[in-house]
Amino acid sequence: MDFFKAQEQAKRSTGILVLLFAAAVITLVVFTNIIAMAALGYLNLEADSEVNLQYLLSQFDWRMFGFVTTVVGFVIFSGSAYKQISLRQGGKVIAEAMGGVAINPALANRLEKRLLNVVEEMAIAAGTPVPRIYLMKDEPGINAFAAGFTSADAVIGITQGAIEKLDRDELQGVIAHEFSHILNGDMRLNLQVLALLHGILVIGFIGYYLLHAGRGNSKNGAAIFGLGFGLILIGYGGHFFGNIIKASISRQREYLADASAVQFTRNNQGITQALYKIRQSSYGSYIEQPDAIEYTHGFFSTGVKSFASRLFATHPPLDDRISKISPHFLLNQANADHKPMRKVSKTKSANDTSKGSQAEKSYAGFGVEQVAILSVLSQAGNIDQQQLDYAHTLINNIDDTLYAASHNVVGARAIVCCLLLSKTSDVLTKQLAIIRSLQDTQLIDSVFALRNEVDVLPIGYRLPLVDLLNPALKQLSATQIKQFKDLVDSLSYADQQLDRFEWILQQVVFNHIDNRATDAGVKKYLSISKASVAVNGILSLVLAATEHQLSDANHNKLQQFTDLTQLEKLQSDATDYQRASEYLDTLNRLGFGDKEKVLRGCLFIISIDGICSIKEYELVRAIADVLRVPLPGGLSIGPIS
Repeated sequence: MDFFKAQEQAKRSTGILVLLFAAAVITLVVFTNIIAMAALGYLNLEADSEVNLQYLLSQFDWRMFGFVTTVVGFVIFSGSAYKQISLRQGGKVIAEAMGGVAINPALANRLEKRLLNVVEEMAIAAGTPVPRIYLMKDEPGINAFAAGFTSADAVIGITQGAIEKLDRDELQGVIAHEFSHILNGDMRLNLQVLALLHGILVIGFIGYYLLHAGRGNSKNGAAIFGLGFGLILIGYGGHFFGNIIKASISRQREYLADASAVQFTRNNQGITQALYKIRQSSYGSYIEQPDAIEYTHGFFSTGVKSFASRLFATHPPLDDRISKISPHFLLNQANADHKPMRKVSKTKSANDTSKGSQAEKSYAGFGVEQVAILSVLSQAGNIDQQQLDYAHTLINNIDDTLYAASHNVVGARAIVCCLLLSKTSDVLTKQLAIIRSLQDTQLIDSVFALRNEVDVLPIGYRLPLVDLLNPALKQLSATQIKQFKDLVDSLSYADQQLDRFEWILQQVVFNHIDNRATDAGVKKYLSISKASVAVNGILSLVLAATEHQLSDANHNKLQQFTDLTQLEKLQSDATDYQRASEYLDTLNRLGFGDKEKVLRGCLFIISIDGICSIKEYELVRAIADVLRVPLPGGLSIGPIS
């Protein structure tokens, strides 16, 4: 999977969605006008008249047409805007609407802990914040979904039936499928579909209201009743168009997510057998929660039973999905259904065989160490067995007390504080005084209880640990977020300056909890030519971290490799972290193709001397995190110091 191409494809799909929505709105506007004019007596449909387009146009009252069009347009776009605003909190809104309850790690049972472990390993392997997990406890069907605008506000919802009926490999296959949606930008598209279609369905809701009002109105009851009934029909028409739009957007993406799940886990049998269990289960994948019909396109498998869901299926048939992943599985199962399903060990994706040769062609003319480091970008948005093993080892190596603390609000805040504590005694004294001044006994006790465990933490574990904190920090209220950010600022500037790691930690933590992570509006993309100052500033910041100068020859190579031909000479002595934060805000408005160029440049710079220090890569990972590009931490990228 090419992460950057997938993001561009998601952007193109958004354009297609807007066109389909516009076509649906125009059609509904025309039919609403016809029904409204007929109900209110503007159309004189005589029995002996031949009703055709020309006749209807001659009967139209165009002022009435303009009024109805304005009202209908206002209703549709207001309904869409209302839904979009209600979704601003991200995936948690969807999860709660589905009846999901956030899993509390401290109270989790064996099956829930297994699920938490699978999700955490997948997130750390992918280099993304760990999503919060919602369990639909009253749902016996096997299903799951990912929802949110970005990886920072993503949640994963899963049914009780799924965690009870699937073994670990099968569960991992389902979670890998959902992570594909997170990494590919599908979640944002799903929420955009939901918001736009809600506006169309509002017309039907108005029809139900008028139908009820017409029954109690003796004077104009017939006209109001007729208009209400007509609007209900229009509402069903909106539902019809909605299903077409959802089906056109979703089906191919489900095949891609299945393929990505196999690629991520190197085990085609996990997701195959999960799909087969849905096929064989009496409950299937169906969700009983009434609101599920709005989000059918976001589920792992079809979530509702209806004629429309079969006619305009948002998901390919189960047999087709199984056959694409494992062509002979159903045939073998039919021939040996009395035998237990055979477990097949990890499989290697066909795409992997050419990865090395492709990288060598792409980076021809560059040093071996640089090729190894620069090929990290090809891992963006991808997961492999090496990264899963790294994530598994990392989680197991974290002290039990520290791991438990990372799952609650107080512990998560305390860990961030501990990561900022100075090793200089006078600065440390000042920092501890700042924490005590909050008069938060629980936080103070947690800081003192955890500081030794955090202090001995390997450097490479710091950012993955911050990713583990995401579900806990997401529980902070807006007021608590402000207080927490003020505390982080105070601890960072206790010595009157901001060092590199303090800036990195601020960028990552604030990026995960800030409102900008759940921006639901239409993004205005910036061309890279208009962001040249920001590009130059961030690359200069990375160069300063290497403590090297960039020779003219390497500057030319940098331009060649990144295709940033107008790049100015980098100034490694210009390290202004406040300005760097502003630069990242600017770069976040670039398209993903241009973001890739910037990150290529960052990785090229830290590879110049053939040695990639963990601290240098940590800086690049933080920059990538803010730019919504997941760079995994468990890669073998050449010599590490």
